[in-house]
Amino acid sequence: MTVDTPTRLAALRGTRTPDNLPNRCRCGTRWSGSNTCHCAATACHRTFTGVGAFDAHRRGGGCADPATLGMVVAPGRAYEAWTANVSDAEVAA
Repeated sequence: MTVDTPTRLAALRGTRTPDNLPNRCRCGTRWSGSNTCHCAATACHRTFTGVGAFDAHRRGGGCADPATLGMVVAPGRAYEAWTANVSDAEVAA
């Protein structure tokens, strides 16, 4: 994640706070949603809005940076979740 991630996420937060989300990884990341996927690879630990976005970031047995794949952070969540669906990102605009 980049240094400006907390600032960027402040504008995108939903109604829940990260500390009360039901799912948690050993890295400390928390999320919710029945379709949400979290990558627990050592160098990744990114969260995705669904299986399609998760699968798209897995390349050649490794993880690709979602930004380089054209993904964006989905708005309206209490956590950073990458989406390949641009219409999801436009909802908060």
